[in-house]
Amino acid sequence: LQGVHGCIGPVNQLVHFGNDEQRSRLLPPLARGERIGVFGLTEPNAGSDVSQLRTTAAREGDDYVVTGEKLFITNLLPGRTMGLVCRIENQTAVLIVELPRHET
Repeated sequence: LQGVHGCIGPVNQLVHFGNDEQRSRLLPPLARGERIGVFGLTEPNAGSDVSQLRTTAAREGDDYVVTGEKLFITNLLPGRTMGLVCRIENQTAVLIVELPRHET
């Protein structure tokens, strides 16, 4: 749980690659444990081979539309802030996704 939360999940990505606004908005609830980090990499046809990922995220206005399928999303049920590994503009990237506070 902690390894995903702080290392391969959103915390590490935000610390190293987030801008000031993202860090100030997203890191405090993650640090307080109000939100738990989620990591989404594995896909049905690719496993964890990032060179074979099919999930994409395309910008539409201020948002991204994600298309694809993930399996074995670590910390999904307790977690609400995800580091989603996908393809953006044909490059492998980690998209930070804020999930609803409760499952719907």
